[in-house]
Amino acid sequence: MSDTRIAQICGNMTYGGVASVVMNYYRHIDRSRFQFDFYSYGPSPHDAEIKALGGRVFYIKPFDRPFRAAHFLYNALKGKDYQIVHSHLNTLNCFTLKAAERAGVPVRIAHNHSTSFPFEPAAPVKAVLKRFIRRFATHLCACSRYSAEWIYGKRADRAFIARNAVDTDRYKFDSAARERLRAELGLEGKLVIGHAGRFVRQKNHKFLIKMMKKVAAGTTSPRPPVLVLAGSGKLMPKIQRLVKKHELGDEVIFLGEREDLDKAYSAFDVLALPSHYEGLPLVALEAETSGLPVVLSDKITAEACVVNCSRLALKAGLWAERILSYKDFAREDASDIMKEAGFDIRLETKRLEEYYTIEKVNR
Repeated sequence: MSDTRIAQICGNMTYGGVASVVMNYYRHIDRSRFQFDFYSYGPSPHDAEIKALGGRVFYIKPFDRPFRAAHFLYNALKGKDYQIVHSHLNTLNCFTLKAAERAGVPVRIAHNHSTSFPFEPAAPVKAVLKRFIRRFATHLCACSRYSAEWIYGKRADRAFIARNAVDTDRYKFDSAARERLRAELGLEGKLVIGHAGRFVRQKNHKFLIKMMKKVAAGTTSPRPPVLVLAGSGKLMPKIQRLVKKHELGDEVIFLGEREDLDKAYSAFDVLALPSHYEGLPLVALEAETSGLPVVLSDKITAEACVVNCSRLALKAGLWAERILSYKDFAREDASDIMKEAGFDIRLETKRLEEYYTIEKVNR
């Protein structure tokens, strides 16, 4: 029987993003000492696994109407006798942790997984909300030093950095999986440019299409390029129309949601991630673990660049040139390098266990 049950407020629990980060920790944590309950916006692909591991799943209202959702969360938390609430909703943590305070939870951890950029429509709202987080949080946490500084300002040095760590064994390069998946998708003999992420403005899929036009126009290689997009989201139809408009139908593949991204990384030749902003992108770390070359937007923290990684300004021609430079790249597994750099989930989970224990005792 676990002596500490922790409420994890995760919101969206689809594949990727925050859900993948928290599930990575949950799979490796000592569940005889710590057990998680997950609060999400609705049924997810992870629910069965959570329950099999001894966790519970509760559905809450989405925070598009934050005061209504906070009241609903308060009622969900009330009377459950949690010692710790760990909230992962970035600037919206001010609402979740206010609800947790009302419910009498003594340890309230605000965890930030993201940042912003100046021209984002929600930027002014985020700037206001992040001021209130410190009012309701007892402890501060972030996925990277960059994301801690963005949200906590002068108090960033007090934040615990829980890295978006990787199962370095799972994401090792797999040559058999590469051959199998490339055959399944008709990718043999091609230069495969991969991307994994939700179809939302933050991930900047429009730039990927612009870049792909340059790559297709600039290639003289016998390996024709193809862009493979893994993920789903509200902007997918718009990107599909853009692909059709630019007559790139043969050069772009929409994979949809995938459980086997570890295998997909082995099948790719390079990963492109032109996000407008990120906290510490897990997909980049997973890809680097498999030895996959990664090209990141220079808006993403350099903390994500460990091995075979470049950060570039968002100029399509520049990205096309860098992408094409990897056509003859000699792929090698980099899992040991990532482990030494501090991104192994087993080692990071030990740090999180110590953090939970210290914060529980200190209250």
